[in-house]
Amino acid sequence: MKKCLFYLAIGIGLASCSEKKQKPVTTNVKSSVENITQQNQEALDEALLTSFINDVGFDFLNKCYYERNLNTYIRDEHENLKEFMDPAIGLRRYHLPGAMVYLSGKDENYGFMDFDDFEFEPTSQGESTLSVMDVNQDPCELDFNQGRTAYLHLVKELPEYFSQQTNEVEKVVLPYKDAKIIVMYVMDKYERPKALFFIDTPKGMKLGFVDDAVCGNR
Repeated sequence: MKKCLFYLAIGIGLASCSEKKQKPVTTNVKSSVENITQQNQEALDEALLTSFINDVGFDFLNKCYYERNLNTYIRDEHENLKEFMDPAIGLRRYHLPGAMVYLSGKDENYGFMDFDDFEFEPTSQGESTLSVMDVNQDPCELDFNQGRTAYLHLVKELPEYFSQQTNEVEKVVLPYKDAKIIVMYVMDKYERPKALFFIDTPKGMKLGFVDDAVCGNR
């Protein structure tokens, strides 16, 4: 039906163009094409999320989250975590040591402090769920079901951060242009959301950023 609508709209436009005394009908053509393009994009996004859940999401949770401490895996660069990383992107962590959100990588020990949690290991007992959430839903209001539920959705860009080099708020520039980004929210020790940003790379969706400042976490 979508293809029929598309070609019908184009047909009307072409037929109108062939009549010298009649102005081309372009409005309906444009709106129809835009509508189909949007529908196709939504279908592609849905397919990407489904593929992520089946191929990456649960695998990551089982290897790096459940019965494990993710902060420890990040700090120690655990082999399980490296499987989900891309060398061109690396791994960086958003953190909030004061009034501004910083972004730190390996050279800055990912911004970890002595008081950060390196003990909490979420249980995997019972049924675990990965749920696609509405993009307008507040992550600070999510119910993680004691850690057994994680949430995800597509985002258009990564959070900004305060750069200590420029003393300005900066945007993250990725090595892959127009790469799709999926954020997955998991529960931390204090039942707050920890955001995990997976980037679409030539080798699939890879973890590139961890955000421990989603709700003003410290």
